[in-house]
Amino acid sequence: MKQQEAINCLLETLIQLELMDASFLTGQIAKRNENEYSPIELHCIINKVNQVELRKSILPILETYFSVVYLKEERKPNLKFHVIYENGIELYLTCMAVSEIISYDDMLVLYDPKNLLHVNTQPKRQISYEDIGHRVDEFCLTLVHFYQAAKTSNLPKMCQLAEEVHQHFLYLWTYQIQISMEDENIMKHLTKEQKKKYLNLMRPYKIESLVEWVQIITNEIDEITQGFSIALISTYHLDFFLYSKKMIYSL
Repeated sequence: MKQQEAINCLLETLIQLELMDASFLTGQIAKRNENEYSPIELHCIINKVNQVELRKSILPILETYFSVVYLKEERKPNLKFHVIYENGIELYLTCMAVSEIISYDDMLVLYDPKNLLHVNTQPKRQISYEDIGHRVDEFCLTLVHFYQAAKTSNLPKMCQLAEEVHQHFLYLWTYQIQISMEDENIMKHLTKEQKKKYLNLMRPYKIESLVEWVQIITNEIDEITQGFSIALISTYHLDFFLYSKKMIYSL
């Protein structure tokens, strides 16, 4: 496929220029389920000095493969380039120093002569049932505090607690659909329906409808817990969950 041609060409160029110490792929191509429209998510281990040199000559380097029609550079938290080639290939090139290496579930190592990726990456901690149970209990406690704030018309506290409720939802929802919120390209991994829900629930809430918004989030979490196994349900206080949910719906 065209993506593989682009990857090979770019790697060869970076290696010849001695700018790169290691590289790996993530995303659909790394998972071996790509199609002709799949973007290339290429990560390169490049020290800070070489990153400066790379920025100076990025366009000629990229065009060793094909003509570039779109190029956008970002520098935080890492140096990144979003590239679209004339033939339709899309590339996300992320550059990082050895100290900035993180682990990805779908990491596919392409080049690592110094064994940097094996030494510096540690597997992500798996979320346990106890983690989920603790999160549900924390969510319930937040609902109780929100109820108390609403009853006393403490708007600043309600806003703070509403944000905490939202964070609890994102944690449980991404666990349910098996996607990490740390993934900067999260939208690429969502189905059409998941994207719709994600965008709808990421919208800023209106102060005048704060209670209604928290009730909507509560309903979403309720739906998530209905899919839990008995073993998972046993890790949190079900009575407390039902009690706090009832309080919120009574507002």
